[in-house]
Amino acid sequence: MVQELDIPNMIKSLRKERGLSQKDLAMLSNVSVAVISRIENGDLQVNARSLDGILRVFGYCLGGVRPKGGSAKYEEDIYDNEL
Repeated sequence: MVQELDIPNMIKSLRKERGLSQKDLAMLSNVSVAVISRIENGDLQVNARSLDGILRVFGYCLGGVRPKGGSAKYEEDIYDNEL
């Protein structure tokens, strides 16, 4: 059974633990402040590209195989580091 991750709370917790504002995270991850806010509030399901940019700020990266010309949903992604 695959356990679903609470991506919004995970991102918010990692950001706060490192003393970053949403604006700081946006600049470092190349994801807009509006998107960071909507992800953290659960108003937007994060796509793989944005999630990868955000996770790299915290020293993680997405791994696994993505379909040619498409992107995998975050639940199907394999992480190189455990979160």
